[in-house]
Amino acid sequence: MKDEKLVIDGLKMVLKGLGEEDPHGRAPSPGGSPITDGRKTLKKTFVVLLVMMIVPMGLFLVTLRKQNEELLRQQTESAQRFTDAVLAGMRVSLVQGEMDEIQYQFHLYRQIHGVKSLQLIDQAGYIKRSMDSRDIGKRADGMAIENALTGERSFSFGYDKERHRNTIEISVPLANEKDCYSCHGSSVKHLGVLRVVLDARMKAGQ
Repeated sequence: MKDEKLVIDGLKMVLKGLGEEDPHGRAPSPGGSPITDGRKTLKKTFVVLLVMMIVPMGLFLVTLRKQNEELLRQQTESAQRFTDAVLAGMRVSLVQGEMDEIQYQFHLYRQIHGVKSLQLIDQAGYIKRSMDSRDIGKRADGMAIENALTGERSFSFGYDKERHRNTIEISVPLANEKDCYSCHGSSVKHLGVLRVVLDARMKAGQ
């Protein structure tokens, strides 16, 4: 409603400018030449036509922005839900150290349209398991990974130049839980990162 009010207020200001007052505050003369009157009428007509074009365009842009904000919210929620589902599915395998099972799960996710990448990254920043096996052993660089290794869940938008698609990337820190102490000890707070890259147009439930 705030944006619509700004458009309406702008319209009122333009219409107010169509008055006959002299810019110096003097009253208009009782009579005027036909040329002067014609110019005033032409000016009014032009401004009215301009307003008729601008106001609908302004309202359209306001509506478009709200639609984009709602779409962004839906995409964000969908990506978060998918990431949480991946984490829940691999938790038991992580605790039991069954890395091959995690790789198998990642392989299955390739069949889901819109899933661009899944990577399990260790605390040193190296990719241990990946939806694309060619990435295993490579260094996972980027500020999002560094932040996640310190416990910060990162969320960002990117662009796939190959497919010309917008993407959503989520990097989730993997906490060192009590069930993990037997292998990793209790001194380390985070054992690695799960990085998920999705097509921004991926819908919830896919």
